Amino acid sequence: MNHELWKRRFGGDPGLVGKTLPLDFSSYQVLGVAAPGFDFPGKMDIFRAVHLGSAQNWDVRGVFAVARLRPGVTIDQPRRRLDDFAARMEQTFPRTNQGVRFQVRTLRDAYSGEVRPYVLLTLGLVAMVLLIACANVVNLLLSRGLARKREFAVRTALGATRGRIARQLLAEAVILAVVGGLAGLGFAWWWTSLIRQWLRVDLPAWMSIDLDGSVLLFTLLASLLAGLAAGLLPALGLSKAALDDAMRDASRGSSGGRTSARVRDALVISELALAVVLLVFAGLLLQSFWKLRDSDTGFARPPALTFRTDPPWARYNKAEQTAMFYRRAIEELSRIPGVTAVAANHSLPLALNQNYGKPAIAAEGESIDEQQRNPFVNVQIVSPGYFETMGIPLRDGRALLASDRLETTPVAVISQPRARRLFGASSPVGRRVQLPGLLSSLNESKPVWLEIAGVAEGVRSDGLTLDPSLDIYLSNQQQFAGDTFFILRTTLGPAALAGAVTRAIQQVDPEQPVFDIQPLAQRIDDTVSQRRMAGSLSLCFGALALLLAAVGSYGVLSFLVSRRTREIGIRLALGSTPGRVWWMVVRQGLSLAGIGLAVGAAVALAAARLLDRVLYGVTAYDPSIYGLALALTVFVALVAFAVPAWRASRTSPVVALQTD
Repeated sequence: MNHELWKRRFGGDPGLVGKTLPLDFSSYQVLGVAAPGFDFPGKMDIFRAVHLGSAQNWDVRGVFAVARLRPGVTIDQPRRRLDDFAARMEQTFPRTNQGVRFQVRTLRDAYSGEVRPYVLLTLGLVAMVLLIACANVVNLLLSRGLARKREFAVRTALGATRGRIARQLLAEAVILAVVGGLAGLGFAWWWTSLIRQWLRVDLPAWMSIDLDGSVLLFTLLASLLAGLAAGLLPALGLSKAALDDAMRDASRGSSGGRTSARVRDALVISELALAVVLLVFAGLLLQSFWKLRDSDTGFARPPALTFRTDPPWARYNKAEQTAMFYRRAIEELSRIPGVTAVAANHSLPLALNQNYGKPAIAAEGESIDEQQRNPFVNVQIVSPGYFETMGIPLRDGRALLASDRLETTPVAVISQPRARRLFGASSPVGRRVQLPGLLSSLNESKPVWLEIAGVAEGVRSDGLTLDPSLDIYLSNQQQFAGDTFFILRTTLGPAALAGAVTRAIQQVDPEQPVFDIQPLAQRIDDTVSQRRMAGSLSLCFGALALLLAAVGSYGVLSFLVSRRTREIGIRLALGSTPGRVWWMVVRQGLSLAGIGLAVGAAVALAAARLLDRVLYGVTAYDPSIYGLALALTVFVALVAFAVPAWRASRTSPVVALQTD
């Protein structure tokens, strides 16, 4: 028993161990309570021993094992041992083990293996935004330092050492960075809850997304390093300034010399280039997500509600019992107002649920060698009317009917990809197949022949990025089916039916729980939640990067305009028009933007190949994405440049010439 359930439901009673509890109309003895924090495989309240069932049959592939490695043992050692074992089993049992190998992964990779590319991508996006923020701070400190150049010159004349001035500038930069880091940490408390919603994955307790000590330490170190990096260049530049040069520059309103100007220009170019890269990544990831979400699943994606039931073993351990339950349940569910069709499937497509694993398949008339070459099949035990409810087209023959019962000939519908693999171009209708190891009235020792009644369109059962599965559909009126999904097509909002479906199932069996209630569309979206998160995060980071780049560009150009006030006043006094002054300032900014766009596009083209693993239906070099990113950056940069340019064009020559 889970420790949390023991505390919550039984008050932590130590006398519970050894007692019996009713569960699924049977009595179970409590053997022990798990240690606090134990949560494997995740959100489990009660652990019980079960009959191995199809796991004892060599024709079925649906068993997972967990092993604890001894200290010092790497994952490669058990992988090699299992490879050797699989090779021996292939020689000893060629019929069932031909080409069969074990997949060995660490427990962490089993949960987060597919998440790793997205985590690394997010880390890269964060690093680019941090670089843009650092570039902004450097520009800010450079501009502020130039404005304070006379102050530091006076301090130097009064005895302050260059080292002391440099330490002061570094301290100011670090304080700014730490304060910003603390503010970001406060924002992260809210952000983590949003990340959990985006992920929509039930992670174990030991992989929870929380702000812990390591996150706090990383934030502190990142803030310190960012502050040091941002403050080092201004500190070095100002600490070497000669007293006479500082006084002379301040008197004529210099912008800080050629070196400072080049540094500022390089920082603006870098900010715009990184913004382009982030926008390109965001465009590629979002386009990929949209194409994947709208890809062909093989079924119609009707507005539908789905939920699960798991008839208790004590009362539903025969095919005739489960058949009656699903028949009556569908009748009750069909009476709900707004429901237009109801069906059941024990292994709903894209629900990441494979109750019976993948058994072997054999067609009548095949040789032993041909049977060994057959790929394993994905079994779906469905109710009559399933294909109509899901909108899965039939390509040949007929669907499963209500008249297909236990006393009639066992029938099956196979998917078109499965039919091609078994029978080529010829029609399979009327042919017979066998599934060794299939649970048939819980009697695995007597595999039955199934007559193919029809051929259905291929469905992407295992994932939107995968090819249509090699499916075979059996009737839940002829086969035992336990844990099962119901699908209700509705003219109402799917969420409005949650209470009604529970009441309908309880009309059939008051003790039968209803759980895992979700709209069908939500289940499909959950299969691409990682891609949705990556696209959304990249869009957020891209927008933030563009905003930071615009602010940085605006700040630099505003500073340059303020340092050239006398020059602008002289130009206006000598007859230059406000329009020419406006264009002079904007042209200076656009020259930097042009270089930044070119560099950003080149970097994006070089780095886009890193996204190949997470892209779908879009090339990493899609010209429309690059064009949109460049156009958006140009527009935002132009707006950022236009404001200080407009201020410069409104300068009064009299006031400008009086400026010190």
